[in-house]
Amino acid sequence: MPSGGDESIDIASLTFEMPIWISLPAKVKKMGVVAQIIANIYDVNGDLSPDFITTTTGLVSQQRFTPLNYDVVFVGNSLTLYNDNTNEVDDVIHGAPARWFDLVNLYGKLSNGISQVRLTFPYAQTQHEIVGTVAFNPSEPTQLLFNVFPETLPANTLDPVAAIIDPRNVTVDSHILSPVPGTRYLILSDIGAMGSESAVAWAGTDGVGLVARANDIIVWTGIHWQVAFDSAASETTQYVSNLKTTVQYRWTGVQWVKSFEGLYKSGFWSLVL
Repeated sequence: MPSGGDESIDIASLTFEMPIWISLPAKVKKMGVVAQIIANIYDVNGDLSPDFITTTTGLVSQQRFTPLNYDVVFVGNSLTLYNDNTNEVDDVIHGAPARWFDLVNLYGKLSNGISQVRLTFPYAQTQHEIVGTVAFNPSEPTQLLFNVFPETLPANTLDPVAAIIDPRNVTVDSHILSPVPGTRYLILSDIGAMGSESAVAWAGTDGVGLVARANDIIVWTGIHWQVAFDSAASETTQYVSNLKTTVQYRWTGVQWVKSFEGLYKSGFWSLVL
């Protein structure tokens, strides 16, 4: 270092050196796995794939799987898992139940109350999904407890009914003789006879009787009963809820069935973990 006098150092003339460490390229294995992850995140249009669930807070770590070797049966608040050889005959399921844990274990871990099952409803005019959270049933390994999001259910096309009744067994009381105007019932057997006499017990305060078929919906006008839904004249799909049980029903053109319960074959349901 210079000392004394007027000597100085020209900073601009200083040169600094920095070593650069070069390593050989690492060997990447299983490139197919990387490509598969990228393909699962984005679809062919470059948009985020529906295999990933988006929320108002952005992307969350839930991924969607569609097992191809299993069916599910939705009844009440449970989903029963079956091997993919299940069939339904006269509302009776024939097949071999399977354990949910064995299936879930192939894909990851199920979080009770957070993981979802999504059912593709086959009877809607457009593709419709019924979504709900699931949890293992501690007493039945072939079932998941299914908590459906009500907003994902098919929309009613008919006003709800107060109850489903069989006119042959109903008690003729104030519920029949003087109900609240607008009260509606879905009936399971005929009232009166077409082309002949009406049912006296169902006559209104104006003396007008009622003739209705099984599967009709009747409504009290405030004066008498009349048919609000003529089942014999309707071949289109209709939905109605039973206020007494909160169960929704679907008119097939022939009969009323529970709208979204039943068998969902492989390819019509997905598991979101």
